[in-house]
Parts: sequence; C-alpha cells; structure tokens
Amino acid sequence: IRELLRSARFVCGVSEALCAKLRALEPSAAARIVHAPNGVDLERFSPGPQAAARRQVGLPDAGRWLLFVGRLVRPKGVHELLEALSGLPDDVRLCFVGKGEERGALEARAKERGLAGRVHFAGEVAHGALVPWYR
Repeated sequence: IRELLRSARFVCGVSEALCAKLRALEPSAAARIVHAPNGVDLERFSPGPQAAARRQVGLPDAGRWLLFVGRLVRPKGVHELLEALSGLPDDVRLCFVGKGEERGALEARAKERGLAGRVHFAGEVAHGALVPWYR
C-alpha cells in the first residue's frame, strides 16, 4: 500500500478518517490524498411516505427512529450510538442496517442496558433496497 501511495498521482478517500490513515501510512503522499465523499442520487434517495416505507421494511408506524446504515464496526461509532439511545425518550428507537463484527456485542449491550426492545438489527440490505429504510 505504501508503494502504491508513493507512486499514485492522486488518491481519493471516502472519509476523513481513511484519508488520515493513508497520510499517516505514507506521509510523502499526504498532499495527493484528498477527501471525496460518496455522492447521493437525490432522485432516488428522496423524502417519501414514511408510514408506507415503515410497513415495507417491517417497522412499527409509531415512534421515532434513528437509522444507522453501514458496517457494524467500532470505528464507525456504533457503540456510542447505542449508548446515546439510553439518554433519549422511550419512543425513540434505533435501527442498525448492516452487518459486522460488533453485532453480537451490540445485541448483548442493548439487552444489558434494557434497550433490546428499542433496537432493531435489520442485517445486510442490498443497496437497491435501502430507499425505504432511509424514509
């Protein structure tokens, strides 16, 4: 990876954290490493009928939901998100969409903190099926 970074004319990272890791790995390439976040298709990922979307993915109509979409790994702050849920009103729930090595620990922690009824683990969802989850 270091050799590739040294020889690359330009390197894009989808997150600042990734860019920082690449710069630390090969400081001589730092000026050629830039943050270029993923784009969003605004025609596809747009607001829509919330109740219908919740029914489509099997979530209850009532209450407010927080949504996390991504790999369930520590650097993404999934444990901090779960902990933050305990400080929010009881009608706020949390849905994790994705898979990863921290799922078991998150499920155990939710149960331990009495939050299991407020946390939903949807598992991995294909990119093409994410629209109703975001709604």
